[in-house]
Order: sequence, then C-alpha cells, then structure tokens
Amino acid sequence: KEVTAYLGLAPVIRQSGGSKGKATLRPVGQRRLRSLLVEAAWMWKRKDKWAQEFYNRILGKHGVPQKAIAALARKLAALLWKLSIPSEAA
Repeated sequence: KEVTAYLGLAPVIRQSGGSKGKATLRPVGQRRLRSLLVEAAWMWKRKDKWAQEFYNRILGKHGVPQKAIAALARKLAALLWKLSIPSEAA
C-alpha cells in the first residue's frame, strides 16, 4: 500500500453521505517513475498472458483502458517491491 501510494498509483475514494464515491489516482509522488511503470505495464500486458487477462478483467469491469493499465502498473509496482526485499533465510 505504501509503495503504490508513494508512486501515486493508489486509488483515492471520495464519497460523501449516502453517495457512492469515485476512485481516482492522486497526482502525487514520483511522476517519472509512475510514468515508467505505466509504460512497463503496457509492455508486460503485451508479453504475459496473466497480465493480459488481468488487464482485460479490469477493462471489462470498468470499461476505461487508463484505469485498467493503472491497476496493472500498481500490480507491477507491488511485485517489483516484493522482489527487491531480500527474503529471510530459514
């Protein structure tokens, strides 16, 4: 959560009273890194079947390509973060 929020890829939901809020991306964090992650997500979608299926699932649900690729970029950022943390030896 912290990594994606730092990169500006975490959705921010705004709602008031009984109205259902909208989730948007707040333009904060590392703009250049966020841009590179989005570009990398497009490449990942093209090369990997799982990423393509994930993208299509989000696209089918929301119908907005930008939301789908941002979600995939968020997954990629989380995956890269997990890979960068050394695992503890047993």
